[in-house]
Amino acid sequence: MIAPAVATFSMIIGHDLLLESSMLLHLSHLFATVIALSYLHHVLFSNTKSKAVLWGLGLGSMVMVLNLLILSRAQSMIASQPSSNTAQHPIEILVQSARISHTTSLEQQSRSYESAHQEYRRRYEIEPPPGFQGWYNYAVELQSPIIDD
Repeated sequence: MIAPAVATFSMIIGHDLLLESSMLLHLSHLFATVIALSYLHHVLFSNTKSKAVLWGLGLGSMVMVLNLLILSRAQSMIASQPSSNTAQHPIEILVQSARISHTTSLEQQSRSYESAHQEYRRRYEIEPPPGFQGWYNYAVELQSPIIDD
């Protein structure tokens, strides 16, 4: 008489409710648990005071299970919505683009006077002005990262 109720209660409580996708299944598990628990209380305890304590504990645990189900449902609903937090802020995109542009510019700078001279001629299609080599030496002495621009 008691064994089927204990088995039913154990099977329902042992089931992972977070794997269920339907709220109706959650509620049916909760309802079956309450029925099995009430039957066990009725059969096992004849003392009214013991029943009240056990019912209080049982209902308290049911409230916690129901709360857990509601929270898991809310989390799954939030997770299914597209999140605006994953998109980059426009300023972050501009900063990232500027960093890439700056890095590319630094990598393309001349490393010798000859390459600076050729770059000047390529850009402006004229010979560098008088004193260009002195200017280049001065920029290198100051460890300027920008030579050609």
